[in-house]
Amino acid sequence: MRRMTLMRGALCLTGAWMLCASTRLDAKSAQEKWYLTGSIGYQAIRDTIANNADIPSDPRPRHFESRETDVHDGASLALEVGFGLSRRFSVQLDTSYFQTEVGPIDTYMEDSFPVAPDPLNPTALTVMHSRQQVIPVSAGELTQIPVSLSGILRFRTDKTFNPYLGAGAGRIFSKLDHRDDVTDLNARLGRLRILAMRDENNRIITPTVPPQVSAEARVPWVYPVSVEIDDAWETHIQAGLEWEASDRLSVVAEARYTFTSQTLEIDLKGQDQVNAQIFSEKLFRADGSVALFSQGDEPPNPFENNDPSQGHVQCTLTSTGDFDGDGHAGDLCYSALFVPRGIFLVQGGEINMSQTTLSIGIRVYF
Repeated sequence: MRRMTLMRGALCLTGAWMLCASTRLDAKSAQEKWYLTGSIGYQAIRDTIANNADIPSDPRPRHFESRETDVHDGASLALEVGFGLSRRFSVQLDTSYFQTEVGPIDTYMEDSFPVAPDPLNPTALTVMHSRQQVIPVSAGELTQIPVSLSGILRFRTDKTFNPYLGAGAGRIFSKLDHRDDVTDLNARLGRLRILAMRDENNRIITPTVPPQVSAEARVPWVYPVSVEIDDAWETHIQAGLEWEASDRLSVVAEARYTFTSQTLEIDLKGQDQVNAQIFSEKLFRADGSVALFSQGDEPPNPFENNDPSQGHVQCTLTSTGDFDGDGHAGDLCYSALFVPRGIFLVQGGEINMSQTTLSIGIRVYF
């Protein structure tokens, strides 16, 4: 869709060139003239969310520090309408359109769980398997439409090449279309069997729950992921070069830097990062019921007859059946010596939306 938009923009600029190239007016002086500029640009937001993998308490491999969450660079379309107040000074109204992807939100999981090494004997869970996973999560699609007013100071107005400087201010209107990725991530986090939670500095941020709740790994996930951005004011500076292709038509190349306090925030209910200590998801079915049971009287096995006074359901190694009587006839049993636990980590943060834009376009005077 974006490629089609850019193609239409390029065709419009080419059409303007062809229609106006034969018309003769004096473009060297913009005094008391209106002009219209259409351009295609490349826009880059320089700020990113740095990865915390280099913090000693972070469980991720150190090489993960090169991973970043960002607003992707991309193409933009712009339109300017200006009027020359004097030979050297013009005012212009600017607007542009920029659409891009945000992410990925940095998520990481490592865990251990029992497996049967012999496919011919699937009930013998005699080996612990460990894994590390990065879960790609798109934060959504960002659309920005800034509207601003600029003052332009021209130099060498009697030459074919006409450099200029400008500055101005305006408002950035932003919209973020959330993808299902964030919804699915929050749903998955809500299903985790959690023992405790810590932040990026290894401080305990487990919500206050009865001891039995944490012992049974039923701590609720209370840090849902949200991605937000608000409209904001901006100021900008710009520098460009205008080349007179004909008396009425010019080609314009420009660099602009936009300053703004606007931020895109990936938030976890006030936390920048949450590390959840969990029982491996491999122990459970999609509906949350236990599929792999510990041989011993311990979590995550459910209680006998849902009665804590009777202790947890126990099982016999290499056996299979419906150990807890919940209607699932495929339960398996692993050794009480195994510790099938892990970490599920989500990192958020803020991205400042100050940006650089390089563009080239066609300007028509009338």
